[in-house]
Amino acid sequence: MEFNLTTEKDTNIDYKPSIYDVKMILDEEIVGEDTTKLALFAHWVLADKNVLMAGPRSSGKTFISDHISKYFLGDNCYPVTLGSAKAGWYQVKDIQESTHIIIFELNQMPADFMEVLKLWGEGKDATYKVVTMVNGARSVQTYKLPPRPYTFCLADEEELKVGEQLSSRITTLRTDNSISQNKAVLKEQAILAKSRKNHRKVDEVKLKKMSEHINTMPTMGTLIFKHPGADEFVDAVPAFFTDSRRDFPKYLANTFGITRFYWKDRILKNMKNDKRLVLVTPQDMYINHKIFWGALVDSSLKCSALERTMIDIMKEQRKSMERTEIQRELRKKGVSVSGHMVSNHMNSIADLGYVEKFKDKSKITYAMGQLFDDFKFEIDWRKVVETSKKNVIDEFPEFAEEYIKKFCDNPLVIDPFTGEEVNLMNLTIEEKKEIKPFTQYKEPVADDEFMDFVNIDDAEDI
Repeated sequence: MEFNLTTEKDTNIDYKPSIYDVKMILDEEIVGEDTTKLALFAHWVLADKNVLMAGPRSSGKTFISDHISKYFLGDNCYPVTLGSAKAGWYQVKDIQESTHIIIFELNQMPADFMEVLKLWGEGKDATYKVVTMVNGARSVQTYKLPPRPYTFCLADEEELKVGEQLSSRITTLRTDNSISQNKAVLKEQAILAKSRKNHRKVDEVKLKKMSEHINTMPTMGTLIFKHPGADEFVDAVPAFFTDSRRDFPKYLANTFGITRFYWKDRILKNMKNDKRLVLVTPQDMYINHKIFWGALVDSSLKCSALERTMIDIMKEQRKSMERTEIQRELRKKGVSVSGHMVSNHMNSIADLGYVEKFKDKSKITYAMGQLFDDFKFEIDWRKVVETSKKNVIDEFPEFAEEYIKKFCDNPLVIDPFTGEEVNLMNLTIEEKKEIKPFTQYKEPVADDEFMDFVNIDDAEDI
């Protein structure tokens, strides 16, 4: 059953962009960082989820966040600024009137606002009581801030800690600090320096149409998403930590955000309480997995891509290593990191139990601890399509004929990174890495106490 698109306030209902179109807009001013910029766009702008942009200094965290905010959210995104400990509460009206929040540097955020982020990370309202004088009488005024999806930036070099409770409720995306990325940026800077005109200029017409499309999407709260292929992605999350119970819902939510972006071409039905049912398609599942799966794995393992590389080095060398040795091996892999940052990251993964840290006088070495081997997750996209067909027939028979004809019989999708048209039925099984216990050099370290269990709180009956 098709939804009547004319009820939406979109001046161009025939404009149906792809995520690849978003990438092309971002490519105009952001060199590289394809996965990071699309993951931030999908998770923050489309799925209304919270994101931490992390990476070394000068690696583009703020640049990427600022451009996505400026291009696609505009005045709907409010930047929380530096001020006194309570300064955030003097910006209440502006925050309430916005749809999204951006904090360019976490150390520039009002100190008291960290508690707001923690509450928002749990999906709770934040409140603050202020004593005022009205006609000579003391009065208590309560400010209320409903949750807003936010993104903030944090350099690796900063000592400010996000905290376990907050970090487990947000998704961390990391910028690319490889030598190849650095060279690409330097090359672009040279081109801009010698050119008469700036060749990196976004097409204003395309940007206006895209911005209008995004700002007229149905709000997440008005949609009830159903994922017919969810069974096929359960094993996408490494289950070493109970955080996987939070990470899989993030993965699903990102899929819902992709579906929301393509809402003009999806099946929607009016339901009770002014909500609408929308069915996720195999195409949405493919785009989401291409963009978001890597970030999901890093989040589940509680370590960054750079830290994964350090662990891989430890596994390859099969010996205790000093900081300088690890740094040298990183450079061989095209990653340039200061010695200080190598120590910071190695200490972090030592705290997680992946490596062991030993100190002998002034000498510090690291050896493998409770490591994991490679993670393996295979996707048979033919099976994803067939599972989706079966579940739609079983659960939503009234939509089955249209859904199968439109999304399953000839499941074509535009690849978000290449723009090529892909037929899901022609894809070979994608082989990913497998994580399993690694041979111990010492007695196993006791597992940390499991975190609290978290249910998928977005599920709704219809």
